[in-house]
Amino acid sequence: MLRQRKSHAAAQSAAGSARVDAGYGFTDALGAPISPDWVSERFDALVKVAGPPRITLHGTRHTAVTSIAAGVQPKVVQEMLGRSHVSITLAIYGHVTPSMGREAGAALSANLLGDRA
Repeated sequence: MLRQRKSHAAAQSAAGSARVDAGYGFTDALGAPISPDWVSERFDALVKVAGPPRITLHGTRHTAVTSIAAGVQPKVVQEMLGRSHVSITLAIYGHVTPSMGREAGAALSANLLGDRA
């Protein structure tokens, strides 16, 4: 947050009295809030340059939950996403991947069939 405050102070110095501090965290040079469309467009441009598969900014939230499949505790993912309850995190972002389905099927088979699986 300190970097953001320094950025605001520098913008205030450059813009003088034309800049209005309305308390927003991310603003343009005059203190107006940055447009969500601008943020999404900037993100898209950065993804294009970096080269990973195409994903939307909102889609990054959904990918965070895939870390649960890798063994990250759901509570940790909940806090990363800023959700108040882990149940909300799992209900909204808890997608089942194909590998998760295969692993569940194999575990069920092993449980039902024992060593015969």
